[in-house]
Amino acid sequence: MKLVIHCCQALGVTAGLLIIILYFLASWASGDLFPFDNGGQIPWESLGRLAIPATAVFAGIVGAVIAGHGQATRLEELKNDRDANVTERYTKAIEQLGSEHPAIRAGGIYALERIGHDSERDRTMINNVLYSSLFRDSRSVDGKPGTPRDMTKWEESATIVALMRLRRRGEANRLASYLMGYIDLENADLAGAYLHGSNLRRLMLINADLSGADLSGADANGGILGFSNLSDANLINTDLKNAELLDVNLQRADLTGADLRGADLSGVDFSGAILKDAQIDESSAVTGRFSKKQLKEMRKIPAPTSSVQTAGAPSF
Repeated sequence: MKLVIHCCQALGVTAGLLIIILYFLASWASGDLFPFDNGGQIPWESLGRLAIPATAVFAGIVGAVIAGHGQATRLEELKNDRDANVTERYTKAIEQLGSEHPAIRAGGIYALERIGHDSERDRTMINNVLYSSLFRDSRSVDGKPGTPRDMTKWEESATIVALMRLRRRGEANRLASYLMGYIDLENADLAGAYLHGSNLRRLMLINADLSGADLSGADANGGILGFSNLSDANLINTDLKNAELLDVNLQRADLTGADLRGADLSGVDFSGAILKDAQIDESSAVTGRFSKKQLKEMRKIPAPTSSVQTAGAPSF
């Protein structure tokens, strides 16, 4: 209704301005901008000549306003339909989370994540719901997280992956206090995920898709990432000491300043990877297949004097 009132007001103002402009145009055409000052009459003849084009202009303005109103109305209807759809999907997903059947609860987890991706406005709420599902009480008490809920390992993994995928750049890692035990995330799809500063020490990320993910500053010390895809990933200053990286794809990954000491780099593909100032030691140098350029860029940390150099290892 407000939109209709505003449209009518706009038409009224436009009509008034058009009349004033027509009057001055007609007066200018007759050679006297202010005929009343000299006792003249309204220049009806000039106004008549301008009536047809003026009517066309006014009709165009009216048509544009009506079309704009119709478009605005359709957009408002689409927004209302979308909000109603999100509400319906959310209600159904919450009902699924409360089911006694694990498969149905899993469907609820995926449904909530999808809503979080589709509706940025509702993403924080979805995050809170999923995070709370990991705890009986998501609030910290005396600095300690809430008590973990009873759920299947599969549900736990699905919820953690959903929260990782819903995290946006610059947001705090709310899972930091939860990821304290070994959690199996084998085959997880975390492509493009924002995992900056995450604790990946106890995660089983075997055969996971982390292509394009941001793991800068993450702690993967001793992590298990064998056979995973980390192509184009951001691994700047990532702690990968003693990590299991068997046959990992690190093509075009940025490992600037990463710590690879003690990591198993057997079969790792470093094609196009950036390794400036990355730290390696004797053991990681033996297992890794680096180009001469990459070896020159890295910081080679000598092994302790008490250790015995492995046969075939490059000298430092």
